[in-house]
Amino acid sequence: MKKWSLLIGGIVEVSGAIILYFNPQLVFSPDIGAFMLYRLYAVAILVIGIISLLTVKHYRDDDMTRHIYMSIMFMHAAITLMTYTADNSVLLQPLQASITHGILFIMFVVAYLSDIKKVGE
Repeated sequence: MKKWSLLIGGIVEVSGAIILYFNPQLVFSPDIGAFMLYRLYAVAILVIGIISLLTVKHYRDDDMTRHIYMSIMFMHAAITLMTYTADNSVLLQPLQASITHGILFIMFVVAYLSDIKKVGE
């Protein structure tokens, strides 16, 4: 189940990064000074999405995959909290961003907990 959540998360991140890179005013306030910063954020999210998709492609149930999975899961938790408290003058739709990343975080937690092996197995 972790593999599917990484796949869904990777697709959401890559598609969000492409939209954000080419049209940042859909998400952020139109500020010419921060335009380059928005594009750098899009590239960072694109890299995280690609890491997710590569983890799906080369999936193994080992410590490295678990560390990548947990890092991405907590990134979604952090973005959920940051966008929930964001000001409307900076982020145009903070509630929608918070809900999206919150759903991804919950999906990651449920998948992680469902794949934990019981003690004694």
